[in-house]
Amino acid sequence: ALDQVLKHAVLKNMYLGQSIPVLPDIFNITLVRNPGASFSLLSRAPSSWTNPLFISISVAFIGFMIYYYAHYYTATGTGNLLVKAAFGMILGGAIGNLVDRIRFKMVTDFIEVGLGDLKWPVFNIADSAITVGITTLCVYFIAQERAALRRRADGNSGNKDASNS
Repeated sequence: ALDQVLKHAVLKNMYLGQSIPVLPDIFNITLVRNPGASFSLLSRAPSSWTNPLFISISVAFIGFMIYYYAHYYTATGTGNLLVKAAFGMILGGAIGNLVDRIRFKMVTDFIEVGLGDLKWPVFNIADSAITVGITTLCVYFIAQERAALRRRADGNSGNKDASNS
């Protein structure tokens, strides 16, 4: 919701290409439209095939995330708040960009960060939510796997000690 509200505000109050410095040379609000994928991949390809492709990929990704979360929740029986929040961010971001693709056949981006001339590609709240959500899940699952390996190693070393006595 926040993503769509901010996109609406930017579209209503700025013209395409306009940049408003918030922290000069570090953070700007800059309105761009991205018909491509992340980092403007395929942005110059004809939208007659890229838009249906990106919509299909988005719908498939959203379906996969819902299925995966349902499977994870069922398999683990956990309602871990961090995992729920991460899945929520990923789904919310994917849906936010999907809404843009359906409405405008492109995504509205407006967050520009960098140092001087070294700028990251302009992005939006949905992109940030997806990135933070995926990063959170990766860190969480890696930490879970490491903890499980440690428990197994501790369990195996305990069994060795018991058999040697």
